[in-house]
Amino acid sequence: MILLRASEVRQLLHNKFVVILGDSVHRAVYKDLVLLLQKDRLLTPGQLRARGELNFEQDELVDGGQRGHMHNGLNYREVREFRSDHHLVRFYFLTRVYSDYLQTILKELQSGEHAPDLVIMNSCLWDISRYGPNSWRSYLENLENLFQCLGQVLPESCLLVWNTAMP
Repeated sequence: MILLRASEVRQLLHNKFVVILGDSVHRAVYKDLVLLLQKDRLLTPGQLRARGELNFEQDELVDGGQRGHMHNGLNYREVREFRSDHHLVRFYFLTRVYSDYLQTILKELQSGEHAPDLVIMNSCLWDISRYGPNSWRSYLENLENLFQCLGQVLPESCLLVWNTAMP
C-alpha cells in the first residue's frame, strides 16, 4: 500500500536537491524516492536486490558499481543521480560514517553548483562489523567528527535526516 502519491512527492521536493548517503538500505531509500518521483509505486523485490546497475528508472550510475569493480569490500563505490526538470537526487554508497571518501563527497557538495536542501543519512552496520576489534570506538569518534563537519559544510537551510540503525 502506497501512502504517498508521485504527484505529492514531486510537489514536496519541487526544485530540491536531495542527497542520500549510506549502505544498501539507503540505496533502497534512493531508488524508492526515484520511483515515487515518477510513478505511484515502490520497488519490486528484484529492483531492491539489484546494485550497481548502469541505469534505474531514468537515473544514471555516475561512478562505481558496474563502471568499476563489483565487490563487497570496504572500498566499494556507487554514486547514482536522478535529474528531472525540477528535481535532483543523488546517492553515495558508504561503508564508513566518516572517512576521507566522505570528506571528498562533502567538499564536492560544498563547491558544487547546487547546495543540498535535504540530506538523508545513516552508516552503522558496516562501521561496527567490518573494521576490526575497535570498530565500535572508531564509530563513535567518527560519528562525532561527522556531525562537526556537517555543521560546517551544510547550509543552515539544509534539513539533515539521520535514519537510526536497528539495535
